[in-house]
Amino acid sequence: MSHTRIIDERCEQMVMRGLLKETAELTLSGGMPEMAARAIGYRQTLDYLQADDSNEKEEEHFNSYLNDFTTATRRYAKKQMSWFRKDKDFLFVPVPLSVDKSERVDAAASSIQRYCQMSREDFETELSSEDSTSALSKKENEGQGKGMKFYRFERHILKEGTTEFHNSFSEAIEFRNRLQAKRRRVETQD
Repeated sequence: MSHTRIIDERCEQMVMRGLLKETAELTLSGGMPEMAARAIGYRQTLDYLQADDSNEKEEEHFNSYLNDFTTATRRYAKKQMSWFRKDKDFLFVPVPLSVDKSERVDAAASSIQRYCQMSREDFETELSSEDSTSALSKKENEGQGKGMKFYRFERHILKEGTTEFHNSFSEAIEFRNRLQAKRRRVETQD
């Protein structure tokens, strides 16, 4: 379940680092590419920013947006894991999630370098062997995929009552108001 935590944190970081602002500014300027508007992250952000004034409290609406965004991202990651497991030519590289990011990157890079330096025959053996590092990583990945069905979302950074939540929520309201004001101006001009 470490993988799901990393996905959730990454989504929260994207919101904190400007996803709301970027989405709002692209939309206000008319520069939001149609393809991007359908992408995970942008789509949920647009839905949130452009939603008609709802009966929900603003904070509940914002929390719902965060949950929708992280859930869509986790679901897509689960689909990717399934696609890769089905591909016989895909080699799984073990990534130790129990260590910090720089150590994970170094470990993965070392594994990739080792695979690149293998003879073709050794590489094919690695792909086909049920006891290979790749096969064991693939089995672990499959178990993670099954476990994701029972994952209960929890916030890691954007927890209510924190400065991070307050700053992101304030920014969200600002951009929601700007987009809704533009929509009202356009409606009154028509």
